[in-house]
Amino acid sequence: MTSRLILNVDQLTEYLQVKRSWVYDMVYKQKLPHYKLGKLLRFDLDEIEAWLSNQHAGPDLRTEYSNET
Repeated sequence: MTSRLILNVDQLTEYLQVKRSWVYDMVYKQKLPHYKLGKLLRFDLDEIEAWLSNQHAGPDLRTEYSNET
């Protein structure tokens, strides 16, 4: 069995460097993957990282620079 890293709201705000109100707003809008344990919110780090990788805006500089060489 693999262990998953589960974050609480404070840990997530620190990881993403955002305000608590932003996290609660995104949860309310169902735009951030989360789990509710009664009144507690929890976030799976793997799911947050997958969600984050899909939030990219602007040009993908990794492919832009690799095409210049």
